[in-house]
Formats: sequence, C-alpha cells, structure tokens
Amino acid sequence: MAKLVNNGNARVRLTFLAMEMVSKNIELFSIENKTIDPLSNLPTDPLFSRKYQYNNQFNMQGDFISKTQGQEQVEEQSITFTFQEDFMYVRNGKQVLDERLSRDSLIAILQGTMFTAGGKKWRVLGNAGNINLDAKMLGNKMTNRHWKNLFYWENAFVKDGIALDGEGKAKTMQNSLLATVNISSIGMCLEVFIGAGTGETRVMRYPLVSFSQINTDMSGDVIKVTTNMGISADVIEAEDFFIAGGKQENGKFIRVDGVVAKTGLSAVPSEAKANEKWLAYDDVSGKVMYIVNQADKTNTTPLEVGTIFYLQKGDTGATSGSAQGLCQAGTGVVKKSPEFYVVGKYDCSKPEAFLTRWNLDPEIATTSANAKEIYALKVNDFDDLTSDFKRFNSEDL
Repeated sequence: MAKLVNNGNARVRLTFLAMEMVSKNIELFSIENKTIDPLSNLPTDPLFSRKYQYNNQFNMQGDFISKTQGQEQVEEQSITFTFQEDFMYVRNGKQVLDERLSRDSLIAILQGTMFTAGGKKWRVLGNAGNINLDAKMLGNKMTNRHWKNLFYWENAFVKDGIALDGEGKAKTMQNSLLATVNISSIGMCLEVFIGAGTGETRVMRYPLVSFSQINTDMSGDVIKVTTNMGISADVIEAEDFFIAGGKQENGKFIRVDGVVAKTGLSAVPSEAKANEKWLAYDDVSGKVMYIVNQADKTNTTPLEVGTIFYLQKGDTGATSGSAQGLCQAGTGVVKKSPEFYVVGKYDCSKPEAFLTRWNLDPEIATTSANAKEIYALKVNDFDDLTSDFKRFNSEDL
C-alpha cells in the first residue's frame, strides 16, 4: 500500500540570527509560519547540476549529424512565498522602532531589519556572516563575520552535480553564489517538515534563503503578503528541524550530553560522566575540550571551524514559579532549551579549538560571570499565545 502525503502534512519554519541592540549579544530565533500558502517548485536537485544543454549539428545538406555540448543548465533559484498577514506579529501602541520599518515583525524580519522580542530591540543578521550597515555590503566590516560559523558547512559548500565519492558521500565545491548574495541580501534558513502518520518524516532545509519584492495584497478575502524567496545553497535533508537537532551527526555536528565551563581548563572535569559525550571549555579563552567516556579526545578529533556541539536540553536556569529573560512568556516556564556551541578558531598543528563568541565583537572579554551568555548560542521560538518570542522548549524532545 502507498503512503501518500500532501500539504496538510507539512510545516514551514523560518530560522535566523539576530543581535540585541544594547548588549550586542547574538541569539537564534525561529518562527513556524502557520498561514503560509502551499509552496511549489521547491528545488531538490543541486543548484549546480553539471547537466548541459545540447545543440543540434547539421551538415551543409541539412542532415542531422549529432549534438554538441552547450551551457550548463542552472536550476531555478527562486520561488514565490505567500502567506496571510497575521496581526499577532503587529505590535500595539506607539512605534518603538524607526517609522520607516514595518510594524509587522514578520515582514521586518523577511526584510532583514529590526523587530522587538522580550521588550528589547533586535537586529536581523545574515546567517552567511553579513550585516546591512550599507545598502551594498562590502568589506570585512559587513561581510565574512564570525556568526557565519553556525551554517558554515551548509552555506559555503554546495554539491558538485550528482557526484559521489567512494564512500557514497556527495562531493562538494565552494559556493560561488555567496560572493553575490552577501552584497545585498540578508540570509536566513527555511525548513519544510513533511510527516506521515506512521512516523516517517522528511525535512528539507534551505540554509541560505533571502527575500525580495515583498508586497501586501488586499484584493482577496484576506490580506496576503507575497514575496520572492531566493535560494542560494543546496537543500539539506534531515529528520527534524534544525533547532530540534535535525542534522546528521558527524565530525561537523556533535550531540553532547552535557557542557561545563571551567577557568583554566586543563584536565577532564569531574562533571563529565561515563559513556557520555561532553563539551568542556575555558570560560576566559573559549578553548575547547571534547570528552568521550571521560577521556579527552581533542587531540585526535579534527574540530574545524564551523563544528557544532549541540546540547539539546540546556538548563535555562528557570524553575516553576520563576523566570529568567525569555524563559517565561505566558505559556509556562521553559526549563530546558537547546544550546549551540560552534568552533570559531582551529589550529590543527597543536591541535587547539576555540569557540565562537556570540556577540558583535568577536573578541569580547569573557569571565565565569558571562561565559555562558557569550559562548552558548541560545534558541528562541515565537509563542502564538503571547505574540512574542521565548526560549524554544526542548523538554519533550
């Protein structure tokens, strides 16, 4: 028997980085768009197909001889993205942001501008490492910034056609689209989750999308917003959303059972447990120690830039009846939420790895007092009941 699904079995989630305007700390935000129209023509082939057009060749009598290779076929890199405008994204009261910015937070996010969350102002950052200080983002001040590390391996490299190596892994090459898209577009991640009632799931993650030509349509029964979504990196397939740990575990993505910070880290901390994987780091330098079954594996594990340590159930510090920051937003206290720790520097000759600092300043000073705020990338989810963001709840994952 067949197991068929349709758009009623699908969910769509937009995930992006943003910087808090006072502290300059960077966090990960996510919105499940529940009013979106069905998406069509989502590309699943490589953006660089390595398949070619062919030109017919004839002799002087007009007889067909053969075909010669022409230009490579380029896969479609944009789709229409339409959703019903939902006023839970529109703020009440006075305009607290610049009046030239949209009052609809979702539209403002798609435009790569500003929004509010938890009573604070946040600025959207491009997940390929850019910030729109100018209309044309050029130079190291606006491009190639350290927050690119989270999606580095998915954005910086794309499939080389349908080629596979001897182990059956896709061969990759540098993504030549980055040099163009980073000049004028703020990149985000869009995921489409498709599930069946018998447990099978398929998540298509587009790690580098951007939005343009955002228009409001008032001609129908409901106001809609239509935009063009450009796709600038290959689709990644997974079993769950990125923030829920939906990524294949390998040398570039490591699930850990615990994380501990120490001043002057030199030996395996006592907190690391047997038969578990742990991340330990120095809370001043950010130097990494990767621990497996209470043994330091740092010297034998290549921890390249962009390697992610994923802690699915990080402790928010909140308890029943109390709240910290975004941990409570009207729908209960969030006690467990994911945390991403990402390698930002790696010296293979020693070897030594250091964590990315999630602040506008890549070298911001850290101590035991602020280390977790700087080295742990926190995850926020949009809460429908309060029309605001709060920590993504991973307690039941």
